[in-house]
Amino acid sequence: MRLPDYEDSLDVAAKILDVDRAEVESMIKSERLHQAILKPAACAGGAPLYRTRGEILKCLFVSCSQDRIVPRRKVRFGWMMVQRTIQLSGYRWRPRRGDQDRLKEFGEQLTEGIDPGKPLADWLEERTQPLPGAAEELPPRPLHVTSSMSNLTEEQAERMAALSNAVDDGLSKFLDAYCKPEAARTLRPQVHPTIAVTDAALHTKIEARLHTADGLIVLAPQPSWGSAMEVEIGLRGLIPTLFLHPASCPPGKRARIRLEAAQATVLAFDDDPDDPKVAATEIAELVYHWLVGAHVAILGMARRRESVNARLSRFHRNIQLKRTQMGGAEERKALAAAGIAEARAHALIEEDWHLQFASVTELLALSNAYAVPANIDGIVHEPAGDRPPFLTDFELDRLGELVRIDRIPSVETIEMVRVAQEELALPGRRRKEFTTLQSWRSLRARINRKP
Repeated sequence: MRLPDYEDSLDVAAKILDVDRAEVESMIKSERLHQAILKPAACAGGAPLYRTRGEILKCLFVSCSQDRIVPRRKVRFGWMMVQRTIQLSGYRWRPRRGDQDRLKEFGEQLTEGIDPGKPLADWLEERTQPLPGAAEELPPRPLHVTSSMSNLTEEQAERMAALSNAVDDGLSKFLDAYCKPEAARTLRPQVHPTIAVTDAALHTKIEARLHTADGLIVLAPQPSWGSAMEVEIGLRGLIPTLFLHPASCPPGKRARIRLEAAQATVLAFDDDPDDPKVAATEIAELVYHWLVGAHVAILGMARRRESVNARLSRFHRNIQLKRTQMGGAEERKALAAAGIAEARAHALIEEDWHLQFASVTELLALSNAYAVPANIDGIVHEPAGDRPPFLTDFELDRLGELVRIDRIPSVETIEMVRVAQEELALPGRRRKEFTTLQSWRSLRARINRKP
């Protein structure tokens, strides 16, 4: 199902709170909103955690209703997010008699902090039905196919084209078996090296090619340092990556270290120079099996990219505002003091994929250079919750130890427990603790001082 993105969620919140769209972000918990809209699309080991319509809608409903995202009408906000998801996914809501009472019952459970569980998921599944007619056509999703960045002869270029066609064969096999309604396309690998004067310029050129990719397959018949660099940049942008190399030509030491650090999926294929079909057949199989495990992450790549850009948008706007207040010389000095190259900083700020591939170090360097807080969501940390309003087992154990050491009579022990519990139950913030012998002795002294 297609879940609401961050902007959709803000529109829903504006309607619930009855305020203008511009006022919403200052009234809600943006961190929790991001988590709530990403949670239903979670996957582990290549498989989605929530598989059915009902489970996805129920997860979104519970998260939006119980995570205190909006200051009031929390259950109403969760219900409107469910309806928005149904609308975006090409379904319709078919109510039945008694649904209002059923929804009120679920709402009361959510308000009390109770997860209704399977009954809510089954109810949402039954009431959500596809619209009549043809299914909505989805836009093509790019699967980026690339190669090592070294010069190729004409013969090697023809061989690379054959290997790329093998990737298409593996993709076609997967679509026929698993995702027939889905559309996909592959971007062909380059056959000439990327030339750049500096590492920053090289990174920018790689990012320009990868910033729209939902998946990355690296064909490396001659693994090089450059192909590992491309994998690292792709994984920094959260792109699921497969690295294919001949069994007779494994990656070099530097490339292998970088690939292992980036946690790319690295697979070897047999390469018979006398029979080019051997490599093509095996690559098709490897691509097919990789897609079986990674297709959920690939299909969710565009959504994750939107979420990253949405969460960085406040930080990006603040930097752009700060730049309008700085002269050219002042900006160059600030970037130099922060330790980030001017060309790299401008690429991160000005390109379409702004900040998507920025490392944590680069984000902090930009924050220092432009004197902009690195708190990308503008989160205000909430105070820690109060301690339990009752004595814990650990506190009672300390009391028992004190009773044995100081030989305290039973009647006095009961009085100490009564007074301690009375102090913890007082209204306000309960920060008092009885986790040490000294704290219990102090309490006993206070009791004995009473007239």
